[in-house]
Amino acid sequence: MLQTYRILPDPLPVHLNYINNSANFGYKLPLEKKCVAFKERIMKQLLIFLISVCFFIPAIGQTERLIIPWPETWKIGSQEKNHTMSMVELIPNNEKIDQWTIIGTTTVFTGKQDAPIDATMNLTFNEAKKAAVNPTLTFIDKKEDGKNPWILFKIESASYKNNNNPESQLFYIVEGDEALYSNFVAIKESTLSKEFVDHWKGLFKSSKFVKLSQ
Repeated sequence: MLQTYRILPDPLPVHLNYINNSANFGYKLPLEKKCVAFKERIMKQLLIFLISVCFFIPAIGQTERLIIPWPETWKIGSQEKNHTMSMVELIPNNEKIDQWTIIGTTTVFTGKQDAPIDATMNLTFNEAKKAAVNPTLTFIDKKEDGKNPWILFKIESASYKNNNNPESQLFYIVEGDEALYSNFVAIKESTLSKEFVDHWKGLFKSSKFVKLSQ
């Protein structure tokens, strides 16, 4: 198991030319001209859900960070941020953001939220069904009670409506004191092997929250 921990930069610089270059999560086109990407829809719909059903207080001077032990041999491929959320994509050092074989993504919804953790999984899958052809949802593990509830699940897809390429994701969504963190790792395969799931499940579950002094 990797022991090195990385803190994602904050604030994240905003790149307005694209939101995401995943084959099935988006398109490398100007934002003002492209259709809404799958991942962008998930972020917007999850934010709408949180505002509608949760006690939502925008964070001011957020000091909380979720530290995920991403591989040392990975780099930041793209980043986005606005006043309600931020997103960073990580890829292997020898790959490009529009030609990845494996990608890790963290999306942070800022503000105190008390969303039912199962609801975040169901919402994510509902959005996946709009983009993928007959995707499969598999619940893996969760912690509902106590501090920082979380859920692990996978979504596997043999093809997508905008192309015939497979893509599957392992998600780890966790509630912090100051934000909701939606994380996933994806590969271009129709299924995720037990070895892949076990490795990344252990990595995600070893994540830690830290408080940074202002």
